[in-house]
Amino acid sequence: NLAATVRLGTPSGVIPIGATIRRDGGDSTVDRITTYRTARRLMEGSVLIPG
Repeated sequence: NLAATVRLGTPSGVIPIGATIRRDGGDSTVDRITTYRTARRLMEGSVLIPG
């Protein structure tokens, strides 16, 4: 398992985002993403990981 913290820059500051990823052979699975809420929506979308 891999655990990492990513920092997301926003107009109001930096938000830490935690992620736990499991690798099994050639496959990767995101087990957990953690962050906290803000008063407004900062983004919306999908994550594409090339394989």
